[in-house]
Amino acid sequence: MKLGMGSALETLCGQAFGAKQLNMLGVYLQRSWVILFTTALTLSPLYIFATPLWLLIGETPAISKAAGLIIFRKEYPAVFSSSNEVQELVAELTPILAISIIINNFQPVLSGVAIGAGWQALVAYINIACYYILGIPLDLILGYVVGLGVKGIWLGMLAGFHCWRENKEKRKMLRDDNSRLEETVA
Repeated sequence: MKLGMGSALETLCGQAFGAKQLNMLGVYLQRSWVILFTTALTLSPLYIFATPLWLLIGETPAISKAAGLIIFRKEYPAVFSSSNEVQELVAELTPILAISIIINNFQPVLSGVAIGAGWQALVAYINIACYYILGIPLDLILGYVVGLGVKGIWLGMLAGFHCWRENKEKRKMLRDDNSRLEETVA
């Protein structure tokens, strides 16, 4: 649900930026933070108290307990496999997954703004460079040379995304500086 709301925000932000309605861009971003935060707070009790809620609506204790396992980091890996090795790996990767989800929530908004600004080609080149020149080599180094395995591969991808985001922020600062300089000259 929150991913869908974030995708809708991408469209609104891209349109506002493309139409040079920066005040609306700010309004959309501020409102979305309030709405998404409120949604997260509202849904949190459903996740935390899943087992008792399933029991309350008449589900069997076994199914209620299984549905409430899924939520906790140490218990939900059993949903994916009965192998202890796989369960341990899933539990180890869960914090990286959480970080990935948080970081990736910014990507639709940033892409929407870039598309609205008409920077599709530039963004495509930066994405390719960050993925193929930084992300994949770092994946291989962290995953196989350093020996971090799947964690290293995932961390390398996160670093590639961070590179892309940092480049985007630097371009924005340069563009803002150029705009101020043009206004001063004019």
